Parts: sequence; structure tokens; C-alpha cells
Amino acid sequence: MNPPLPQVGAFIQPDSRTRFTVWAPLHERLSVHFPGRARSLEMTPGTDGYHNLVTDAPAGTLYQFEFTDGRRRPDPASLAQPEGVHGPSMVVDRAPPAPTVPFNNPPLASHVLYELHVGTFTP
Repeated sequence: MNPPLPQVGAFIQPDSRTRFTVWAPLHERLSVHFPGRARSLEMTPGTDGYHNLVTDAPAGTLYQFEFTDGRRRPDPASLAQPEGVHGPSMVVDRAPPAPTVPFNNPPLASHVLYELHVGTFTP
């Protein structure tokens, strides 16, 4: 049985650092560029063409992947592109927000069940 494939994209870790992973099997070296910073950070090539980097990049941080020839591209697995599809990607916190009030499920007698037969409304 094969091991699971890495999750691609930007993931905020429990230690509040962000892990960037991209699959680029035709490239030996990739970097993560953060607009406004002087230099890019080189990613570590892994197995099966995956490249990884763990660094401080809180939610809202803009980033792009940078190739050795200087080209910069957005993350193909990005959840946010605030400057459009060709602009930098943005780190998004995927953790659900903590509830502000506890949820109390109403008693079963208060639930409403509805059954809709789609064929009734279609030709």
C-alpha cells in the first residue's frame, strides 16, 4: 500500500508556522517569494516531486512560488487570490472559528422533516 500523498497548499501548523507544499516534479529547485520582502526562501525538495517549506507566515500573508529563472506564479492550490488569478496567493487559516455560544440542539419533536420528490417538478 502506498503512503498518502502530501497535502498541497499553505497550511498553518499547530505551532503557528505555515507549511507550504507544491508538486513540481520537473523542477529541482523552487522558492517561496513574499511580496515586500527582500529575498525569497528556498523550498526543500521531497519525494515524488513535492517541494516543502515551513516558515513564519500568518494568515493574510501574500506569497508566490518562484522558479530558478525568476518567474513567479500563484499557488495552484490556493484558497484566496486577493489580487486576481495571476497575482500572489494568500495564506488562509483553515481552522474553524471557536463557537461563541454553546449549541443546544432542539428536542426531536421540534424538528421539521421534509421529503421532496424531484420527479414531481421535472419533466
